[in-house]
Amino acid sequence: LVDLVGADTPVHIHVSEQPAEVAEIRKNLGDTPIAWLNREFGLSPRWALVHATQATPAELDLIDDGAATLVLCPTTEHDLGDGRFPIERTPGASWGVGSDSQVSVSPAEELRLMLYGQRAAQGKRAVLPSTEHSDGSNLWQRTTQGASAVTGSPVGRIAPGHAADFVVLDGARPDFTGLTADHVLSAWVLSGQAHQIAEVRVGGAVVAQHGAHVDHSELAEGARAALSVLRS
Repeated sequence: LVDLVGADTPVHIHVSEQPAEVAEIRKNLGDTPIAWLNREFGLSPRWALVHATQATPAELDLIDDGAATLVLCPTTEHDLGDGRFPIERTPGASWGVGSDSQVSVSPAEELRLMLYGQRAAQGKRAVLPSTEHSDGSNLWQRTTQGASAVTGSPVGRIAPGHAADFVVLDGARPDFTGLTADHVLSAWVLSGQAHQIAEVRVGGAVVAQHGAHVDHSELAEGARAALSVLRS
């Protein structure tokens, strides 16, 4: 399958998420999951490793050496007790976030939990220091930069040639009063809620306003019908 999709297409794989998985792979394939992938295929920037919470120190070096990207899913990983990816061991890695089991579908909540988990594990607040951005804004910038590598698409920037997919925050809300643009973004990532989002645009077109999809009624009816069948 890897050969069929083309050399430039990202390959996503859930790997090294739980200890039992690592033990099973080691038993059947004779190596830990990420080490086996590297041996058989060679890690490279096209590989997007989802979770990697159980990566060994040697595997972290392989991730760095191959410049593989990471997809971290903090709410799922905390919900299942998977652990956390030791981001301090791979400071140059590119990463994005994902909802995975959809415990949450809020990117801000994923990033917030990721940051707080890293702070708790490392015993300090400055786990991703930046001289250019405040904590929450820096986390968002790092994530959107990684998103381009993870998806293989021109996303993560408002610039010519990039997808016009973005969120518009409600600047009239008191939460953001008196803040610079950098601190508005940081405030949303670290303490924001869905009601602070005014619009969501995909390809430049408005798809959601103030918490509701523009086709909410039609989509909700279809969702209810599908769930009724699945849960019957």
